[in-house]
Amino acid sequence: MNTTPDSPSHLDHLIELLGEPPWRARADRAADAEAWDQLEHRLGVALPEDYKAFVDLYAPCALARYLWILHPRRGESLLGDMIDGTADLVRSLREYLEDFPPAPVDGFPDLLAWGSHGWEGDTCFFAPESADPSTWTIGVLYRQWRGYFVYAGSFTAFIHGLLTDTLSRTDHPGWFTAEPLWTPAEPWR
Repeated sequence: MNTTPDSPSHLDHLIELLGEPPWRARADRAADAEAWDQLEHRLGVALPEDYKAFVDLYAPCALARYLWILHPRRGESLLGDMIDGTADLVRSLREYLEDFPPAPVDGFPDLLAWGSHGWEGDTCFFAPESADPSTWTIGVLYRQWRGYFVYAGSFTAFIHGLLTDTLSRTDHPGWFTAEPLWTPAEPWR
């Protein structure tokens, strides 16, 4: 397992790396508080603040061309996609449990999918082991490799490590980093 201390500056480093999103100045761009509230209510947990801040700035998007991250704006399908993704993730882990390496997180807590890799079919998830979302483990279920990666650090530290290719290749054999590093999933006007 790779561990990196949480740093409040990872979001700032990501903004430097990815550039200012063109819609950042728009008052209507940030996720409607009601949409986050609905998502968290349905999931039964509060989500990590750095995740929500990143999503508000950059999602829906593809990172390094293939890592898709969605946004909970009203009228969009993030809520259903995240819940469906989590159900698929848990089903896959249980299906492979016999020949799968040891559980990524003790006791298989409810895993919350937050992204998927469009090339490999992998699923990224939070494992909410405590009531404090800033302490949650991040994981990746590698569908084709029948394995997983577990990261004990913040969401923004994980994303920064992926995009700068600084995650340990021993722990995270990973995906190649393709340009552009950030692509909006839809045109914003």
